[in-house]
Amino acid sequence: MKRNIIICPGPEYLFWSSGVYYCVELSKKYNIILVADQFFKNYFKIEKLKCAGVIKEYYPYPLIRPRVFGLNKLIYRHLHFSKLSKSLLSKEIILIIQHTDLEAANIYLYKEGTLLGIPGIMYRATTIPEKYYQDYKFIKNWIISTQKIAVISLNIANYVYNLNFFFRYLINYFFIPFILTGNIFKPRIKIFPSELKYFNSNKPYYSWAIIHTEIEADIVKKNGEPSVLVENPISTSLTTVAKILGWESHNDEEKNILLLPTSGEYDWYLSGNKFGGEGYIQAWIEVLRELRDRFPAHKLILKCHPMANDFNIYKNILAESGFKQIEIIENSYPVEELILKSEIIIGTTTSALWWASQIESKKLIISLDLFGLNGGDRYRERLGIIYINNIEIIPNLSEFFGKITRDRYMSLTDFIEKIL
Repeated sequence: MKRNIIICPGPEYLFWSSGVYYCVELSKKYNIILVADQFFKNYFKIEKLKCAGVIKEYYPYPLIRPRVFGLNKLIYRHLHFSKLSKSLLSKEIILIIQHTDLEAANIYLYKEGTLLGIPGIMYRATTIPEKYYQDYKFIKNWIISTQKIAVISLNIANYVYNLNFFFRYLINYFFIPFILTGNIFKPRIKIFPSELKYFNSNKPYYSWAIIHTEIEADIVKKNGEPSVLVENPISTSLTTVAKILGWESHNDEEKNILLLPTSGEYDWYLSGNKFGGEGYIQAWIEVLRELRDRFPAHKLILKCHPMANDFNIYKNILAESGFKQIEIIENSYPVEELILKSEIIIGTTTSALWWASQIESKKLIISLDLFGLNGGDRYRERLGIIYINNIEIIPNLSEFFGKITRDRYMSLTDFIEKIL
């Protein structure tokens, strides 16, 4: 009889880029109980996984409209997971796998599991930044730009954001958990994150963090996180996932260049450049024209981030690129399917580059650090990704075809068998 494992994957787009592969690999030996901690739109795809025997049970998370500055969403989230964690963990669960231990929702599951002696694992849905503060700063700038509060004053916008972060920290980790459980939460993130120190001295709520490269293992070790190197399920379960979801097979004669801007990238550029966005736009046009000269027979495909709001900017950039064949894809389209159909994948810091580097292929995966973005060197020295900080390298890109290598580690299933 199969034993039960909980997998809690984070936002929907991260589930389809990483969590689904964990589900597929582990479903061969275990019953997978999928617990959504965000609202999932594509329920029919979840049904496909259930019909294929990948998911045994699915617990959706409802769509909640914010009221009273979003406090209704916050309170509901706590109530939902404090109750759900108790009911779920009565199902003879042997392991809890989640995408983070910094969200209050995920802490409920980890803490309840700890009380019952159930180990917890945290997996990474993307590459690990060398400086965690850079990711925090990126998200902060993106929220400021999307909420349009930066038009008042950047200094005031930062103050408002920090004040909001402080009060939400107190409510999320102290007040509500104490009312519901009689205990406070102790997350690893500081109440005032800084570039000098992002984490505090609190221990993680999980037992192991799953890591997929030696470089990332070194990063988490410096931060005091317990980790283990494991083969990424993306590389072992991709064929099965593509078959279940009905992805189209790739024609090797089809030559595509896939352009994947990062969400909020343009706004982030604007926040640090007093000359406006023209420099950013011209830099992208120059890059694409270099690619056109080197690969004139290729089709250029644009696919923006699912949460992006800067679609028209890149549409205009493509119009000036000089490519004869251009295709613009809806933001909601599965980026993984597009990656499989493309020979060259290009972006700045998008997690899709990391995903592409985890599969066996001869594709060119390119991270451009040409725009002066904070954290633009995220993929420097990452296996499987070509890091470019000089546009003069582009004409010589063909030299890299077929030369990308990956290391091999024990499988996820073997690791779990070892610890249980």
